[in-house]
Formats: sequence, C-alpha cells, structure tokens
Amino acid sequence: MIRLFSWATIFLIIACCLRHSKCRAVTFHINHVDMSVFYGEKNAQLCHQHSMQTPAGTKIVSCEDECTGPETGVKPIRTGTQCLNVSIGAMKYLSVGVNYTCELGKCDANNRCHPFDLLIGCWKEQ
Repeated sequence: MIRLFSWATIFLIIACCLRHSKCRAVTFHINHVDMSVFYGEKNAQLCHQHSMQTPAGTKIVSCEDECTGPETGVKPIRTGTQCLNVSIGAMKYLSVGVNYTCELGKCDANNRCHPFDLLIGCWKEQ
C-alpha cells in the first residue's frame, strides 16, 4: 500500500511540473533506487542512477544515468561526486548482498568516473 502511495505521489509531482513547465528535472528515492525525470521542450525521459553500498556509505556507480525515452538534453552534473568505477552494464550481473571489491573514483565535468586507484568493499542492495 505504501509503495502504491509513493508511486502515485511521484506521478502527481511529474504531472504538476509538466503542466506548469516550472521544472526541468525531478529526482526521487524509493526502496534504495534513485530515479530522475528530465524534461525537454516536448518530452520527458526517465533515468535511473545505479548505486552500491560501501563501508563509507552509498556511492553511485559510474557517473551516468541509465535512461529510457527520448533524449531531452537535460542531464545532472555530478562533478566532484565520489563514484564506483563499475560499468552500468555490469550491474545486471552482480548478485545482491555479495561482497565485491570496487575501485573508488570521482566524477568529472563530462560525467565520467575517474578512478583513484583506491579499492573499497562494495555490495549491491535489491
């Protein structure tokens, strides 16, 4: 019931933004999943930012979002954000709750994760 309420709330926010053209992006977090909706002039794009847990807290995977829908030209800028240098394509092969060793890095202005040559324990939730 709570999950249904959460999704209903998200769709109301998105509808409000589209109707009034006041926002270019909406980001929300549900059940350990970060989702964003980016708005262009006539379309919207739903994006998912992958993340993994580490002993130092939650870190984003890569610096890119995995998006569906038409390109809107609106992208988040994550310059300076710590990231895990794991490809988005590899995420589907990782098992939930299994400990891995990931390379820590930092996002640049082009949303690419540049590794520090520092390894950290990491695991995937859900």
